Amino acid sequence: MQDRNGYFKIINKPDGTYIRIIPPDGNGRPVRFEEVTRYIESNRIGEYNQQALSKILKTARTMTDIRLNSMDAPVVDETVKILVSEDKMRAVARFYPPSDDGKDLNYQSIIDAIEACGIRYGIDKENIDNYISNRLYCTDYIIANGKNVREGHDAKLIYNFNTNPNTKPKHNEDGTVNWHQLDIINHVKAGTVVATIIPEDQGEEGINVLGIVTKPKKVQKKNFKYGKNLYVSEDGLNLITEISGHVSLETDKVFVSNTYQVPADVDNSTGDIEYDGNVIVTGNVIAGFSIKATGDIIVNGVVEGANLEAGGQIILQRGVQGMSKGRLKAGGNIVSKFMENANVVSGGFIEAEAILHSNITAKSDIVVSGKKGLIIGGYIRSGTMIEAKTIGNMMETATIVEVGIDPAVKDKVNRLRIKMQEESEEKFKLKQVITLLQKKQQNEGISEEKLKKLQAATKQVIVLDQALKALRKDYDELLTELDEKEDACIRVTGTIYPGTKIIVSDVNRYLKTQENYCKFVKEAEEVVRKPL
Repeated sequence: MQDRNGYFKIINKPDGTYIRIIPPDGNGRPVRFEEVTRYIESNRIGEYNQQALSKILKTARTMTDIRLNSMDAPVVDETVKILVSEDKMRAVARFYPPSDDGKDLNYQSIIDAIEACGIRYGIDKENIDNYISNRLYCTDYIIANGKNVREGHDAKLIYNFNTNPNTKPKHNEDGTVNWHQLDIINHVKAGTVVATIIPEDQGEEGINVLGIVTKPKKVQKKNFKYGKNLYVSEDGLNLITEISGHVSLETDKVFVSNTYQVPADVDNSTGDIEYDGNVIVTGNVIAGFSIKATGDIIVNGVVEGANLEAGGQIILQRGVQGMSKGRLKAGGNIVSKFMENANVVSGGFIEAEAILHSNITAKSDIVVSGKKGLIIGGYIRSGTMIEAKTIGNMMETATIVEVGIDPAVKDKVNRLRIKMQEESEEKFKLKQVITLLQKKQQNEGISEEKLKKLQAATKQVIVLDQALKALRKDYDELLTELDEKEDACIRVTGTIYPGTKIIVSDVNRYLKTQENYCKFVKEAEEVVRKPL
């Protein structure tokens, strides 16, 4: 037995208008009171007893004729009710039989009814044919389906090497740092594919049953950015190195370079060194000289009051005695046995055995470990964590340790704030000059020289306005990056002494007592001590 919903039709009898209720077959649904009443009212059949109709519908189990009123029944043709879903991606038709003298719908009349509802796409002609060949009333027929938009995806650029080396030095069993096995350089051989592009997928348009097109979101293409010694494959999808050497990613640009090795000291015999790649110094870097490399800088000896700037990492096998003028700056990590009287800036982490009287800044962790593991004096800043055995000393040497906000971003914000203040003050002074000259011009006139001064000041105010607008935009963008690291902390595995100033996400605490084996974090706008 075919499942069939119950349905109804108008019947005309000598004593008036009737509605015939046909019960369902199989698992079909019975006639619903609300559907019957809507049908009667839409066809203006006249007044009837709704209460009686509802009661009979609830009890009827066989075909039943229910008298509605004593009037002659109107002629009712077969009808279709079409409902479009809220998202306009589907249309459903529900058919109702004609009265005895009514006409049946044909294929074209059904199509006309569908199009009259604004349906233009995805009409299911097969389902319409199915209905015509086997008419099931009070049953939903899906007669149109939209096509969902298929979102694409951006092209993906995959680097086949470690783009963010974060390998920290290994520690020996006695707690000392093994400065020889760092393994943080990406070596490549000629012919190696160092990067690959997975092309973008544009996706496919969608269209609803009303014929309205939805376009997929725009996707981004990707292109390789690279330096010399690299080439792109014919299909444009692979970046390949021409030489053996070291590969690194600086901002979003790939570099492959050989390594320049200095066999002795960097001194009068070499002069300053600037190299597009890695630099290895076998000896020392003497005070007053500088090394600038786009890759890594490795010094086997001591760095004195010299300037080292690396796009990658700086590895000092012994350390730096900055003499209050030496400066280290790295786009990546900095590893040094000791740092004394030095200025150090790292775009990654910093690791050392001792830091003395230095200004140290790192985007990531600063870990001072090994046999000494001490920080004394200076200003030590990390975006995430500072860890040391000992901070400060019994003499209460002024020492500042700060975590929680990216120091580089914070410095940029402060510089922009000062710059905006200076520009605003300059603008205010110029406006005072303009106001004074304009009043004098109106009252008694001004000389040609002062007129030129007025015009120049007016132009300068316009220039300052534009500059301030640009500065404000940069300032607002940087503020969004100035987010606090919720898990930022200062860890002390030994002792931290009075005289130390602790800053966590711009909240200060001056240490007045000696504390041991603890960490300091920010809670409820306070710097609090917690056990390790």
